[in-house]
Amino acid sequence: MKRLRLRVRLMTRFYLVSAVLAVTLASGMATGFGLFYRLLYVLVLTLAVSYVWNWLSLRSLDVEVRRRTQKAEVGDTIEETITTINHSRPKHSLEVEDLTTLPGYSGGMALSLRGNGSDPAGSSTSWEMQAMARKRGIYTLGPVRVAHSDPFGLFRRERRFGETDDVI
Repeated sequence: MKRLRLRVRLMTRFYLVSAVLAVTLASGMATGFGLFYRLLYVLVLTLAVSYVWNWLSLRSLDVEVRRRTQKAEVGDTIEETITTINHSRPKHSLEVEDLTTLPGYSGGMALSLRGNGSDPAGSSTSWEMQAMARKRGIYTLGPVRVAHSDPFGLFRRERRFGETDDVI
């Protein structure tokens, strides 16, 4: 299984929190009022916790994709099974999407995975996706993108799993 690169995107709320942090720092330095410094500590702690939470959310996660169809005619069904495996603590609000060029195919799902507990293999969720081949051509299935945002909505991290397969 090939793991592709990890991307982090800053959400709009991050810039809002950063602006409030800058104003709070300036106000605290200008007035010397202790409440501004406490608020500054809370904002910095919130940014740090959000980043670490988001970073940990996609660690110890594997995605396996089994595609059954390599050739299809117009009207045939293209099938694949996607399995997500969690090897650590619970993961909430994951978005799993198969990036494909197949017309009319929206292969995505939102899910939560519980922690592995005493099971060394980890917890897993599998589902089968089916799509109708509507047009002739060569189409690409994959890779699978898993995205997660922290509870405060400051950071969004995406990770891609698997390789691409062509369907004729």
